[in-house]
Amino acid sequence: MSTPQVVYNPFINNLDYIGAPEQSQGFVKGPASSNDGDIAFFSGTSGTQLEDLNLNVSLFDNIITTWSDENGAFNAIAGNGYFIQGTSTALLPSNPTNGTSIAFIVSSLDILTIQAQNNHSIQIGKDRSGANGTAMSTIFGDSVELIFHITDLTWYAFTSPTGIWDVST
Repeated sequence: MSTPQVVYNPFINNLDYIGAPEQSQGFVKGPASSNDGDIAFFSGTSGTQLEDLNLNVSLFDNIITTWSDENGAFNAIAGNGYFIQGTSTALLPSNPTNGTSIAFIVSSLDILTIQAQNNHSIQIGKDRSGANGTAMSTIFGDSVELIFHITDLTWYAFTSPTGIWDVST
């Protein structure tokens, strides 16, 4: 009988065992394996490293982990989501990393204006702002999650946005 498959779980910084022992072929060790931020594959029976992928893994860049209520002008922070409680202007980060995510839900009858900076654009559907442009909500319940693409300096709507957004320069 072979050893169960072992998978490094980066969320609890521990090893997890997956699958019945007879199905196991080895284990994967995630961040903090041979190099920090690396993924390597090891044999489950001998412990010999089979392959080191030298992948640069960045966890949580595009996962919304914190939600807060906002009202007025504020600086949007990577990885955060915002419930808009009054007329607000959200300034997007000036130096985001590729895949940075920020989400907004307009939970009031007020308007949200999302402002790009540092020559970044915002694209929602087919509408794209110019450099340092804006996206403005039009109605209660509007929502959008924006993901940054560093190659073309654009914040893209990641999923179908809710409502109608006015995108302009």
